Amino acid sequence: MNNAERKIDNEKLVTIERLCVKVRKRFANTVFKHLTSFIDKALKTNTVQEFVEIPLKQGCDLKALKKALTTLLARNGCDHCFEFKTSIFVKKSIAMELSPKQLFLNVFGKPASRLGIDIVGDIAILELDNRDIASEAVLKQFAEQFLNNYKHVKTVLLKTGGRSGEFRLQELKFLAGVNKTVTMHREHGCVFKVDVAKTYFSPRLAHERLRIARLVKHGENVLVMFSGVAPYVVVIAKHSNPSLVVGVEKNPKAHKLALENVKINNLKPRIELYCDDVKHYTVVEKRVFDRIVMPLPRDSQNFLREAVKLSSSKAVIHLYLFSSVEDLNVKIENIFSSLEALNVKLSLLNKVQAGQFASKQYRWCLDIELEKEKSS
Repeated sequence: MNNAERKIDNEKLVTIERLCVKVRKRFANTVFKHLTSFIDKALKTNTVQEFVEIPLKQGCDLKALKKALTTLLARNGCDHCFEFKTSIFVKKSIAMELSPKQLFLNVFGKPASRLGIDIVGDIAILELDNRDIASEAVLKQFAEQFLNNYKHVKTVLLKTGGRSGEFRLQELKFLAGVNKTVTMHREHGCVFKVDVAKTYFSPRLAHERLRIARLVKHGENVLVMFSGVAPYVVVIAKHSNPSLVVGVEKNPKAHKLALENVKINNLKPRIELYCDDVKHYTVVEKRVFDRIVMPLPRDSQNFLREAVKLSSSKAVIHLYLFSSVEDLNVKIENIFSSLEALNVKLSLLNKVQAGQFASKQYRWCLDIELEKEKSS
């Protein structure tokens, strides 16, 4: 196919196959500056690892271009370090209009059965249906097009399995860009250093973290169980005025990053972080807390007794769990029944849907007010 054009909805031109010259990144600006008359500036360049593909004008004099390139690059210490080839390019005028679904359709030639994308800092994590992946080469082409369309993204990874293990880690495969898993993520005026392969972090909970922070009252002592790299801890300390925020996290890699994140956000005086198992921490901690956050939907209910033990006489617990809409009220009743023997009065202040986990399964946060009965 020569100079083939693909369309979306039979109207909008998306990509063009065009002859290009492939050079190393460090020479790309030099080529642009001195050989601009050969370059098709209506098309975006492609970045492929350490190389840049520069689209050429149709009908340009390749013999003259080859001679000019050889002379130019030789002056810069590189003899014949270029290659002519054909590649797919996106038109500049519509490049920023392309959604991930449009990019997928354009590269794979069919709509995606499932296309999930999480952006953590400058890392994009893709989730695709295995049946949609025609080949490794096409998958990498899609990742390269993603990089070219979203300039703030420097790395594209593929999620190859669900979260698993004690620390809820996900299996990831490198596709394109810079091969890394550590990035700086910004959220509500806070900055987090995150390792997406070795720690748990969800950018989808950004609004929920801010919601919790805005509920914290002046002078409260707040405990965040399973605190990870400290997103709840930092957002609460940044956007409310607590006396103290304590984070407890068992994953040593997440704890190390949490310590860095507290320093990055200049919040150290009001924050304490512990690398410990929550059940063990409950045994040794003698203080009580006015608000306890439990952002571990699969297992939080197993730590309710520990939360009650560390609660002040009147406190609020933010308990996260997975449930369908139909099963939620039954689960709430079971939770309240399980705590009856602890001599506490419970009131459900709010139930908030904080994202979808799977088909008809949602992440919920139960805002529960707890009042301990006075012993006679």
